[in-house]
Amino acid sequence: MTELEQLQQELRHWQRLQHQTEEEYQSIRRTASETADLNKQLSDLNKQVVNQNMRLIAIMQGCLEHYDLLPLAPRLN
Repeated sequence: MTELEQLQQELRHWQRLQHQTEEEYQSIRRTASETADLNKQLSDLNKQVVNQNMRLIAIMQGCLEHYDLLPLAPRLN
């Protein structure tokens, strides 16, 4: 194999590696984007849970007040 053929073979090898690296980079970018979307959804769900829990606490407090049991309950705030 001549030096030129060897250099051409090495060039093809590096071009394949470059292509593979670009594909992996794009895959990482897609994964990062998907992760960011999932984190946003999780954050929204957590806010919904907090709001539902606050409503439940208010309902419980209202029931305790209605039956005059609030002094017996642990602190709700």
